[in-house]
Amino acid sequence: MDKVLSGIQLCESSACTDACTLDRSGPSSQHPAMGGTQTTHHSPPITYPPLSTPQDVGETQAQRTARLQERFRSRSSHGSSSGPSSGTTTISTAELHQHEQALAPTSEPHAHVCWMYRRSDRPKTTDAALGSSHKRYPQSTYLPDIKSEILQMLNIEWVKDTSIPLQNSEVSIRLHPNGLLHDGTSSGTLANLVRQLYGTGCPPQVLPSQFKHLTKQRSAPVICLELFIKYKKRCETENSSHGDSDDTEFNDVALFTTSTLPRTSGRRRPRSESLADSQEHIAKQQQMSKGSNSGSNRRQISSMFRPLPVDHLSKPVHKSSKIDFEKIICTIDNTTGQTSFTTLPDSFTGYIQENPFSKGSMKNAYQLILSGANSDVEYVAKRFFRLSDDTVNALSDEMAFGGSDVISQHNAQIKAECSRLRQAKWFLEAFYSHCSTADITVDTRIAIADAFLLQEKTSGGPSVASGISSYSLGDEGIMWLVEMRRSKEVNHYSGTLAHSSTGADLRRGTIYAFTHFAYGHSNESLVFADVQGSPAVINGCDGVVLFDLMTHTSTGNSGVGDFGIRGIKSFIRDHIEVWLYSGDDNDNEKDQADGGKDSGNGSGLED
Repeated sequence: MDKVLSGIQLCESSACTDACTLDRSGPSSQHPAMGGTQTTHHSPPITYPPLSTPQDVGETQAQRTARLQERFRSRSSHGSSSGPSSGTTTISTAELHQHEQALAPTSEPHAHVCWMYRRSDRPKTTDAALGSSHKRYPQSTYLPDIKSEILQMLNIEWVKDTSIPLQNSEVSIRLHPNGLLHDGTSSGTLANLVRQLYGTGCPPQVLPSQFKHLTKQRSAPVICLELFIKYKKRCETENSSHGDSDDTEFNDVALFTTSTLPRTSGRRRPRSESLADSQEHIAKQQQMSKGSNSGSNRRQISSMFRPLPVDHLSKPVHKSSKIDFEKIICTIDNTTGQTSFTTLPDSFTGYIQENPFSKGSMKNAYQLILSGANSDVEYVAKRFFRLSDDTVNALSDEMAFGGSDVISQHNAQIKAECSRLRQAKWFLEAFYSHCSTADITVDTRIAIADAFLLQEKTSGGPSVASGISSYSLGDEGIMWLVEMRRSKEVNHYSGTLAHSSTGADLRRGTIYAFTHFAYGHSNESLVFADVQGSPAVINGCDGVVLFDLMTHTSTGNSGVGDFGIRGIKSFIRDHIEVWLYSGDDNDNEKDQADGGKDSGNGSGLED
């Protein structure tokens, strides 16, 4: 039987054993096994490679790993045709996913958010039939976004018993049990709420029994919210939707013809000629509706609902391009409202996402992070992907096929978008000043989005997000409209050619009155359209930021979507004048609320 000695396999004879022992103990040139002069009747032993020990295996693996890493370092130092292209930064998958989700770094704190549902018709207890749930969120998540996600889950159950899903305006966020949030909290981030609940001296929130197990996971705080359902408003909505045609056909006419802001007197101002025409137009529509029971005369149902994208369950990870920019700011003449643009001397470097995170009918939105002092601020960069209303090629990117002329046209329209926002802020300041002087109650938590322009430097080549393959000699760099990142929730207040009142609450009434004021303050040469906004904290309170405003002007050249005189006429036709009255019945103060129509200064609310 063979045996192994010192890693060598040999037979059991004494000669073989002695030879191997001498070989391990020292040199033995005279041993037969080593080729010496002595002879033996035994054949020399067969020698095999030494058996590897576990330590040998580990050393071999470490050597292989070191060689592989050295090869990678060598390729990186000399460049590789398969590596990242020039102008593209290499970011880890986690960071790219973080940028795509518009979240803070992956190490940021999280919080467990639990939720239940409570109805206004049964406010003393939560509705167990609607269920409950919980989810772990990054603390940088905005509460309006959490609210929208909770509402989306609720509607899955809600529509099993009713045909109409709940809308965002029919629900609100509260703190369990049925507690109101501090002003400025419901529009802020989850981190702000965590600081309030877990601050020094704050008593711990009492959690329902089904969520107490989450407190054992000490890695994240636990917050229990409630989605409060305004059930009375919901019942009114459903009753109106199931009424007869005469009741539902023009159900919002009452909102057209009555004030959407507080009124202390029943006295009404005489209408101007254009408003009388609008009233007559509505009356004719009502007569047409009552004269026929056919469905052809019914008002078309419209909605601003957007279906979920196909990839909403698996968001893609996007790359970012490193680009050098010049910053351009828009200024305004406080007297005339005329805008101008100024290029700042300093350059800016930023990382712009290569794929849009949001896509509109004409513009794409990309995430942007600027290097330097503002690296912790998240921006949104917007550009047009088409400048015409060509419905045939609605999805094509015009920037990919255009040259210097297309870039120039695009930049002119992007500057127009920035100019509209700056003018809107000027009009809003004048509106608030007018209301303050006249002692009129309005919602002061409305703001216009701050925006500026960034223009790519052509020396570094275009960004992937621009859609441009390359810059030619003499081309100007593409411009981007840049705003701060906001909540994804969007509330719509008017359409492009539709200016009807969509609600009777103070905020919508104020926006309704503001657009009317701007028409008068511009000497009836400008109206705002397609008004939309997102929840935001304004001066420490829950408010709304208006953005992407459209205008119709008498010249028709204010930017994309300007329908000129046609757009202004649509405003006159649809927009019933909002009557704003102060608390005193004095006629002089009523004249002030009328916007000083008799003074002829063009700053009132008249048509």
